[in-house]
Amino acid sequence: MHSLLCLTHKSAADLVPGELFRFALNSGADGSLALMLGTNGDGDPLFGILRSPEFETPLTWYEGSSTDRCVSYGTEWLLEERPGPETAPGNAFQQDAKIRLFIDSGATVMRFTPPHGFVHQSINLDLTNTKIGSALSTRAAPVANWAIWASIDQYKSPRAEALFEYPPKAAASLG
Repeated sequence: MHSLLCLTHKSAADLVPGELFRFALNSGADGSLALMLGTNGDGDPLFGILRSPEFETPLTWYEGSSTDRCVSYGTEWLLEERPGPETAPGNAFQQDAKIRLFIDSGATVMRFTPPHGFVHQSINLDLTNTKIGSALSTRAAPVANWAIWASIDQYKSPRAEALFEYPPKAAASLG
């Protein structure tokens, strides 16, 4: 037997920064797709929620528990950048709060906003070296459209769909 996605069952304590996974938050009803960002000052895991029924907006960070259980895709997932006219170094689109992916000097940075009602700052994850806290330069090139695939094989499959697309399809039709 061969598994295309090579999913593994893990606890949050066993995740490494940059790992893509699915898990159930408070309701447990529907799964959330997330990235492990790292840990907070108390050692609790920080998750970058790509999409979840628990949050109104995609790409929100969340402080989890090391005992949370998940199904992991691993760290070898694929980011498909879909550059558009906005993707130019130092472009004025950089200030658009809806843009969450940036190509900067030697880095690709994904931005996660705080949960609704929190006054904390956004968290930037440098996908190139899986470090949080990366500040963007004034020359960062914004990427308004992109997708995440579980693997290069899934991306190449004519039957497959991306695990996540940004902006989400429902939000893209809102204008």
